[in-house]
Amino acid sequence: MFRSYIKTAWRNLLKSKTYSMINISGLAIGLACALAIGLFIQDEYSYDRFHANASNIYRVVQQQNQAGELYQVASSPGLLGKALEADFPEVVKSCLLGGRRSGVLQQGTITVESSAITMADPGFLKIFDFQLLMGNPDKVFTEPNQVVITDRMAAILFGRDWMRESQLLGKTIIYRRKQGERGTLVDELILAGVVKEPPVNSHIQFEVALAYDPKPYDNSSWNSNNFLTYIELNPDANPDNLNRSLLITLTSIARQRAAVSSHLYFIFSPSPTSTFIQNLISTLTGPRPAASSMFEFFLL
Repeated sequence: MFRSYIKTAWRNLLKSKTYSMINISGLAIGLACALAIGLFIQDEYSYDRFHANASNIYRVVQQQNQAGELYQVASSPGLLGKALEADFPEVVKSCLLGGRRSGVLQQGTITVESSAITMADPGFLKIFDFQLLMGNPDKVFTEPNQVVITDRMAAILFGRDWMRESQLLGKTIIYRRKQGERGTLVDELILAGVVKEPPVNSHIQFEVALAYDPKPYDNSSWNSNNFLTYIELNPDANPDNLNRSLLITLTSIARQRAAVSSHLYFIFSPSPTSTFIQNLISTLTGPRPAASSMFEFFLL
């Protein structure tokens, strides 16, 4: 019986070749588009979910009043993370990241330019699950001249067999960067660790991570906004309640420190309807706007 059904269907296809071709082509294109959209949505929703405590990790954003309009930016003072840890029991961990910068690294005769250089403090690898392939997680980013590089950068600077080198940690890397009127600055960095290159579905991308140095004025002033601040909350914490507490506390800090009075800091809740979610995710598990729109289209 089944064989007769196949024969009948095949005869019908041959009778109306043009009509059949249009139907089959339309079905094939529709299935291909649905598959492509599904894969895209899956990729978008996978962003930053590889972190074990992703649902409890938040980025602090700043609301600025400029010419009577409110703008939300992710930059914050380097002092903010530790202050939140000290003043709010809901905050169990904090870390900061510097903005992306470029520079030239040299190790021996090998020179490489990178535009994916950031700065981090000891909390970086405690909050985020970037795999440390070489080094002590309790010691990286503890000295101002330390540097952590990705395995890809290690292969460039030290060769493909870098993991076999027992004395790799502690080696010196020369770091050159241009800084306006001050010209080219040169630092000697000590290799403290090697991490696996961040996956493509991570919003944090870097090749080189310098250790945060709290001594320079720009790093130790409440008036500076040179860093991204991330915190990990207690699973039982209520982000909305913390937002309200933060607004009161940090407004008081701004006045005490003679900071700009319009600079107020708060944590956005993980609501996807937040205006902040439109361009940068507030929690590391939140879908990006393109994924949300595409998901609605996919359902239709």
